[in-house]
Amino acid sequence: MVDHRMTQEDVVEVLDALERAGLSIWVDGGWGVDALVGDETRPHEDLDVALDRGHLDSARSALESVGFRHDLGADPGLPARLVMRDARARQVDVHPLVFDTEGDGWQQLSEDGREWGRYPAAELQASGTIGGRRVRCLSPALHVRLRLGHEWTERDERDLKLLVSRFADVPVPPPLWDASVRRERVGPGRRPRHEMEAEEVVALVEALERSGVRTWLDGGWGVDALLRRQRRPHDDLDLVVALADVPTVKNVLAERGYVVVAGGAPMSFESVDADGRQVDVHPVAFDERGDGVYLMRSGQAWSYPAAGFAGTGSVLNRDVRCLTAEVQILCHEGYELDQQDVQDLSALREAFGVRLP
Repeated sequence: MVDHRMTQEDVVEVLDALERAGLSIWVDGGWGVDALVGDETRPHEDLDVALDRGHLDSARSALESVGFRHDLGADPGLPARLVMRDARARQVDVHPLVFDTEGDGWQQLSEDGREWGRYPAAELQASGTIGGRRVRCLSPALHVRLRLGHEWTERDERDLKLLVSRFADVPVPPPLWDASVRRERVGPGRRPRHEMEAEEVVALVEALERSGVRTWLDGGWGVDALLRRQRRPHDDLDLVVALADVPTVKNVLAERGYVVVAGGAPMSFESVDADGRQVDVHPVAFDERGDGVYLMRSGQAWSYPAAGFAGTGSVLNRDVRCLTAEVQILCHEGYELDQQDVQDLSALREAFGVRLP
C-alpha cells in the first residue's frame, strides 16, 4: 500500500524547495493549524500553501524539481488551486492569491471570476513552527473563518476544536461552544512553559522599537531592568504600551511566534509562543496629563502616574524604558504578595530607598 501521508519531513522538503526558488508562502490547511500550535496533532494527507499568483509558475517548477507533477484531473483545479502529486501519492495544494493595494489576498474560486475568497492582510501576519522551522501561516481566526464557509469534515471539526481551545479572539460557532473552554496555556502552570530569558526580552524590545512602538518594562523584568542586573529567573515579561499601538504589538509578537491565548485589548492580554514563553501586555490610554489609564478586567480604571514612565534601566547592557521604582511599588498594591513579590519590593527599597506598602 502506498503511504500518501504528508509527514513533517515531507513538509520540510517541500518548503526547502520553495525557499530555494526564492518564494514566500503561507502554510494553510491542517499543517497550518499544527504550525500555529507548534506540534503535529494528527496525520495529514496533503500540504496546503498560499502564495502570490504571479509566482505560480515558479512554484510549479520548484515542486517539479522534487518529483511532483501537476494533477490535471483534480477538482477543483486552477484557478482556485494548483494540485501537485508525486509517485508516492503525496499531495501539495497551492492556493494562488491576487493581492490588492491594501495587502489583502484574493483567491479566485470560479472560472468566470465571480466568486472569490479573501485573505485579509492583517490575518497573514502569523507564524508557527514545523519541525523546529519557523514558517508563515494564516492567523487562527482566518483558519476558523475559512472552515466555516463549507460543510465540515471530521478533520475540519478536529482542527476547529483545537483552534478554539488554544487561541483567544477566534470566532466560535455554536456547535463548538463547549470546546472553547481553553486548556491551561497561560500563567505559571501553563504547558508548555519556558523561562523568559534576557536575550528574548532584548529581542522583543528591539523588534517593537523598530516598528515604532515604545514599551515600558513592568513586573519582575521591570524591577531587574531598574537594578540593571538579573536577580532571578522570570516566568514572563510584562510590557506597558499605548493602547493605540496594540495592533502593531500583536503583529510584532506574531512575527516572533507568539499567539494571544487570553484577554484582549483594551484590557490586558497574554501571548505565548510554541515553547511556552509568555508576554503580558498592559495597554494604557494616555490622557491630557500624560497619565496612562489602564482598564482592569474588573471594569475599573487604574492610572499609571505620568512621572512613572520616566524610568530607565538596562537588560544585558541594553538600555530600556521601564516604570519607575515608585510606580512599581504602586503596582504591587491591592493583592496578596507572594515570595517573589516580596523579594522584588525589598530589592527596590534597598536600591532606591522607596517606601514599601
